[in-house]
Formats: sequence, structure tokens, C-alpha cells
Amino acid sequence: LKKRPTIFVSGAVGPPKQVPEKHLKTGKMLDKLLKNMLEPRAAKIETTQDLRVKCLNQPYCGLLLKGSKTVDSATKKAIHRLLEEQP
Repeated sequence: LKKRPTIFVSGAVGPPKQVPEKHLKTGKMLDKLLKNMLEPRAAKIETTQDLRVKCLNQPYCGLLLKGSKTVDSATKKAIHRLLEEQP
């Protein structure tokens, strides 16, 4: 039975989180987990709630909107409301 260290990660991931023991089996597994936790990545946003949680409530956020020729009124209202809320 090998003893594995107890590792916590904090900072960009929010409050301190303990790394599960299953990710401590090899250095490669730990490296992969840390990259997934710490590196920025794209997230699909389908609702305004998703937008708030995944982007607007984060310290840094980049947003890429998929364009279309027509936009329904509900989407227009949501965009205008968010533009007013977020300076």
C-alpha cells in the first residue's frame, strides 16, 4: 500500500479543492487534471442563466456570438438587458 500526498488547488478554480486520490496515481494523470482545472476553455452557452454563471460572474470572460440573419425578439430583449446590466 503506497501513501499518496494530499494536494489542494486554489486560486483560479475558486475556493481550495482537494485533488481526488484517483488522479494521484501517475504524474501524467495529475498534470491532465491540473490543466483541465486551471486553463481557460470554451463553454457552450444555451441560456442567459448559463451566460451569467459561465461568463459574466467570472473574473475574466470572452464571448463569441454566433450570427444569424434573423434574431427573435426574446433574444434581442435578453441581449439589451445584459448590455444594460454589464458596463
